[in-house]
Amino acid sequence: FYAEGEALALRQDWVSVPEMQKDKDGKDTEVDSVKEKKFNPGFRFNGGVEMNGYDVNAKVSQLKHYGETKVEKKEVEETPESEETKEIDLDRSHTTKFKLQDAELTVGRAFTFDNGFSIKPMIGAHTAKVSRNFATQLSTEEKAERAENGEMDKKYSNKKSKFRGVGPQAGFKVEQRLVEGLKLVGSVSQSILFSPVKYRNVADQTVTPVTKANIGAAWNPVEAFELAAGYEMQYWFDGSEVTSVTGKSLAKNLKLDGVTVRAKVSF
Repeated sequence: FYAEGEALALRQDWVSVPEMQKDKDGKDTEVDSVKEKKFNPGFRFNGGVEMNGYDVNAKVSQLKHYGETKVEKKEVEETPESEETKEIDLDRSHTTKFKLQDAELTVGRAFTFDNGFSIKPMIGAHTAKVSRNFATQLSTEEKAERAENGEMDKKYSNKKSKFRGVGPQAGFKVEQRLVEGLKLVGSVSQSILFSPVKYRNVADQTVTPVTKANIGAAWNPVEAFELAAGYEMQYWFDGSEVTSVTGKSLAKNLKLDGVTVRAKVSF
């Protein structure tokens, strides 16, 4: 029996839901949202049983992030009463909430060779939940304009996207011993998640491929303890994509990458 605890620091890289903004003529125009690249702190707990070369493994992980981005923009307006110009503050602040939770259950079989190389093919199941919340705060000038028109002071937009998926998973782990107590480690897995997704009041069905890969080094000072660090990448293809009634896609792919530190204890 073994148990692992892992600290994650993964950066999110995705383009959020397209926004509808007013152009100079007052018409709604679709524009690209702000692209985010933030590091998400997280954790992963892992446990399993190894017997006669077989490995039954279960793991759960979570990433969570809250951030605010201020977009500065100013526009110069000429006043008809005089030759002076008026500078309009169009600054907006964008807040994002992001949370990813997933669980994986796999069964693998290790094959070890004389040169210190081993490979462990795995099959199993993967389930995940991803939630995102985007909000854009009105600029000072826009708030004043709404107040003059008797409108409530509220956020310009508040968008939510939720994803829950479950499906099969396959992959493998590899190890290459360098010297006594030190080895290179790596893993690759591919899942296909089937899920209903929801954005505002629009619902749809989606199939989401999820690719995960990790490479690093592990140190075994004693047989029952292992310490490892490495680089991890995840790619969620259209992980929260929903098609609106107009046929426009409301989300993009999600990439996560960063560093991981893991400790393993065997009993």
